[in-house]
Amino acid sequence: SDLIVGAEAVRNLESAETALAAAVQRRLASGALQKVKVQHTGIVSVLHEQILEGKSKITLSGQFDAKDLSKAPKYGMGLDLKY
Repeated sequence: SDLIVGAEAVRNLESAETALAAAVQRRLASGALQKVKVQHTGIVSVLHEQILEGKSKITLSGQFDAKDLSKAPKYGMGLDLKY
C-alpha cells in the first residue's frame, strides 16, 4: 500500500489564530483509498473510497469531535457511477 503523511498550518493574519491539522492517506492493493485527518480543534474525519466494477466508486465518510463525544457524529456516502 502507498502511504502519504501530511500536516497543515494556516495562520489568519486578522485574528492572529492558527489552525493545525495532520492527515494520513493510504491506497490499498485493492485500489481502495483511506484517509484520516485530525484538526487541532479535536475534529476527526475519516474516509474510505472503494472502486467498484468499471470506473464507478463508492465513498463512505464520517466526522466526529474527539473533544466532545456527546456531539452527534456526521456520516456521508457518495456513489459515482461511470459507464
